[in-house]
Amino acid sequence: MTMKRRMHGNQVTMATRRHHASVAPATNRMVKANAANRLEKLIKSGDVEAVARVLDAGQHPDTLLRGGRRPLSEAVHQDDPAMFDTVLEHGASINPNGKANGNGLFACVRKEDVRGMNRMIAAGASAAETEGYVTEPPAQNILFSVGTTAPDVVRRLLDAGAWKSLAITDKHNRTPVEHLRKARAAAGGGAGEDYQPDLFDSNRQSVIGLMERYAGLPRLDFAKGEFSKADLFTPDEAGNTPLDHPETWNRWPEVAEVLHKRGEQVSLDDLQLTDKSGKTWLTRAVECWSLPQVVDTLNNQGEKLDDTLLLQAGGNHGKAPTPLFERVREHHQLAAIFTEKNLSGKPRSFRALYAQLSEGEQKRTVPYPHGFSASLGNPSTQGIGR
Repeated sequence: MTMKRRMHGNQVTMATRRHHASVAPATNRMVKANAANRLEKLIKSGDVEAVARVLDAGQHPDTLLRGGRRPLSEAVHQDDPAMFDTVLEHGASINPNGKANGNGLFACVRKEDVRGMNRMIAAGASAAETEGYVTEPPAQNILFSVGTTAPDVVRRLLDAGAWKSLAITDKHNRTPVEHLRKARAAAGGGAGEDYQPDLFDSNRQSVIGLMERYAGLPRLDFAKGEFSKADLFTPDEAGNTPLDHPETWNRWPEVAEVLHKRGEQVSLDDLQLTDKSGKTWLTRAVECWSLPQVVDTLNNQGEKLDDTLLLQAGGNHGKAPTPLFERVREHHQLAAIFTEKNLSGKPRSFRALYAQLSEGEQKRTVPYPHGFSASLGNPSTQGIGR
């Protein structure tokens, strides 16, 4: 009898343990889900301090939220720069793997959020990676999924590095252009007499033309490293030069090094020359998110990008931003200007430019302490905020 009771007791104990073992994972999942829901609500509410406390307490900054986004992507979706910076500062990955809509850049492209795209790319989001952008087969790269996207969105992707993916192929051995052509033909039902192109079709055709143009732009021979300053500005039959290609700007330090060995350099005056559309090459550098490298090269040559090119007459303070300044702001590259190397010894220029920034831009961009007034004789050495 005692033996039977003991065996029964052991069976009950084992059953209880199995029960607790099955309940524990479910409980943990519930706790994580509740924590993710709370974080999502806080981000949507705009409570930056509360989000910072939650992340400081150990909540992972790349937690997948209930809506399918990650915290960084949700901050972009809410158009909240302060929240974006807070999540990024707490270790959020700018290029997380996993669901496509969990990737901030992909999410911005899907909803054609140009401002969000600019913020993501300026923070380091890659437009060239094939992993992390997987959608439905056969799409293995973001370029396969932009057929009906506004051309301006696609252009920004190409300038940010997606041009590298123009030659990749999907499982059907099609390049992005070939894939989009196939999709256009399918959407048009063969493009018969009754077919009426809509906005999506117009976008798709424009995107195809844009990709083909980028694929045909002249490029420098970086493998040999044998090019001159004249090569940069020499147009092809279509009037395009290597300066039109984003690769030139993405690899600007290499360009400067090759020219330096030849005793040549591209000056600030050179960068104010224009392309065939009337756009300055300095503006092109900004569009390719390469202003930090360009300004650093100019500084090494003894030149500075200051208020003479960035401000014009007008505005409340007697000065107003130039189109170049607005383009720099739009692409979140203000930090390239407000460096000790670029503005040291030019306090008047610093103050004039600083006055054009919003309070949020001042906090995120300028490395100098608040209350700065007289000179840059002893600027702060703290890092530049994103």
